[in-house]
Amino acid sequence: MWVDVPLSDSPQYEILYVLQVLCLYHVGICFICFDNFLCIVNLYITAQFRILRHRLTNLGDIDTEIETKSNVEWSQYTGRCYLAFKDCVRKHQENIEYCNKVNRIFTIITLVHVLVFNVLLGLVCYEVFLAQIVLARRLLFTFNIVGSLIQLFGFTYSCDSIMNESSKIGTAAYSGPWARLPMNPVGKMIRKDLNMIILRSVKPCCLNAGMFFPICLETFTAVGLLFL
Repeated sequence: MWVDVPLSDSPQYEILYVLQVLCLYHVGICFICFDNFLCIVNLYITAQFRILRHRLTNLGDIDTEIETKSNVEWSQYTGRCYLAFKDCVRKHQENIEYCNKVNRIFTIITLVHVLVFNVLLGLVCYEVFLAQIVLARRLLFTFNIVGSLIQLFGFTYSCDSIMNESSKIGTAAYSGPWARLPMNPVGKMIRKDLNMIILRSVKPCCLNAGMFFPICLETFTAVGLLFL
């Protein structure tokens, strides 16, 4: 660090040392913690969609011998399925709204992150492949590229998991026990509402970079192929 003061004298040395430590602390929070926090949030949303898939597939505590039961037991079973299905619908709406809130908060941050990452990766690749530098420095930049690509992979993988799990909700709903339910008013209502869930899952939830493009594994492959 170059400044026009004697760094080896006191108290200039102590003051600059404290300032550098504070700057490093804030840089570490802004560069690492936000990315890690977003990845954790994405994995949480992914887990919620996966739990919802399991609940839709095993709707109403399926009884393998329900066909041999009486009409009253059939009606009770259908009622349990309907109550469980209502909870699944509410949970699906909560997951979608939660994902939309996260997208509104991080959409600009993810756009800036991807753009700055591309610029930095391009500069580092120039140092590795084109610049005339010593081998030790070239290895240092190579490890920097590998670490940056691993970071980008974790970020894009967590976003891609949300898209995959949310798009599988329709398949999970179709795989449920709706075909075994009687054609009474409650059974018809469940079938009709299942169609709405299947149609909604055709458009998966995702995180966008500034509302320009969704963040997924294709983003990672595009950046990797562009520079490598």
